[in-house]
Amino acid sequence: MKGSTPRWQLHFFLVLLALAFVGQISCFNPDPIPGRKHFVRLVNNLRNGQLLVKCGSETPDDLLGEHLLGTNEEYEFGFRMNLYRTKFYRCDMSYSNYHNRFEAFTATKHFLEKCGGVHCIWRAQEDGISLYNIKHDQWSLIYRWEIQRI
Repeated sequence: MKGSTPRWQLHFFLVLLALAFVGQISCFNPDPIPGRKHFVRLVNNLRNGQLLVKCGSETPDDLLGEHLLGTNEEYEFGFRMNLYRTKFYRCDMSYSNYHNRFEAFTATKHFLEKCGGVHCIWRAQEDGISLYNIKHDQWSLIYRWEIQRI
């Protein structure tokens, strides 16, 4: 039929379109996309000490309880980005007489670029709390410990 597009060209176009879409939703895309699964991992890298971890979000359903991690133990939780892309989690980490409360996840492009993807990995060590950038394979010290006042 004159003027109609051959079937193989239509299939080729659809495959290219699908590949372009998949590239937009890769795990390294820093845009917070509703429905996308994200993970936060907290690792105890203290040489000698247990790490107490408490995390939660804006709703009582998102309170994740307390977790006591021994040396080299970790705790991970996952969640899906909400429709309004406002998801966030704060965590309290403490050991001995040190502590810090910080934002472990915030649904912003800037924060997701610091993580390097959908997995945000935090590491507690003697000098503070570091964030791992998966994309660049690099740790950055983000928070220093504060002394707990009793």
